[in-house]
Amino acid sequence: MNRTLIIQRLSVARLPSDAGVWLKAILLAALAAQSAQLLWAIVTPVGPLGEWRAPAPLVLSREAQVALFATVNPFDRAGPDAAVAAAALPSDLKLFGVRDNIGSDGGGAIIALADGTQLSISVGESVMPGVVLVGVGFDYADIERGGARQRLFLDQDKPPETLGAGGAAAAPPAAAGLTPQALRNAVSFTPRQANGAVSGIIVAAGSDAATFATTGFQAGDVIVAVNGAAIASATDLVQLQQSLVPGTSLSLTVERAGRQLPITLKLAGS
Repeated sequence: MNRTLIIQRLSVARLPSDAGVWLKAILLAALAAQSAQLLWAIVTPVGPLGEWRAPAPLVLSREAQVALFATVNPFDRAGPDAAVAAAALPSDLKLFGVRDNIGSDGGGAIIALADGTQLSISVGESVMPGVVLVGVGFDYADIERGGARQRLFLDQDKPPETLGAGGAAAAPPAAAGLTPQALRNAVSFTPRQANGAVSGIIVAAGSDAATFATTGFQAGDVIVAVNGAAIASATDLVQLQQSLVPGTSLSLTVERAGRQLPITLKLAGS
């Protein structure tokens, strides 16, 4: 009798053999582990890849906001006030690095604010309210603020340069009142060749250097288009020289220091 009771008790004490019970137990254990990880992530935001929370927004001081808005005329960007704003662009930003990647996102830059905070900014992003990074080069970055563009240089001894609206340098005065012969004496035109092809017309001072200074050209300028047509062969140089006749007016596109600017030639009539 006692032996029979012992066997019955052992049978009751056995672990369950149903596979469904084991599966439920495993799922409950996995759920508990995931819940513990989620709770840990909420309590400690610093994970294997660093702080997952977004950084706090940068808020300018009241003085900095007043200085920024004082340079912007929202009602007349092209009027006289815009020129004053462009001439008075503050030099409160410094450039510490550039990433020129024209093939994809256009690159980026490391720019320091007035308080010393350094930001890694991609082209098209805001550096600060009202200031956008619009381009980078080998040793510079261009920002747009107050309707004008400003160039920051890696060389900290070189002050920021105001480029004007749209990033173009101010157009030089058009050459007017020169006779064709006077222009030929003042300006020397030679083709610029790259890989055996003509890609522009190099400008230099001719025999009359004094007149050259009044044409709007600078030595080393490269004419890349005439009346909107790109320079692509030596024939274009010949056509330009043949176009220098009394009363003609030519609209030229010139490369200067990595930028393009317009120059208009208006020759005196016969």
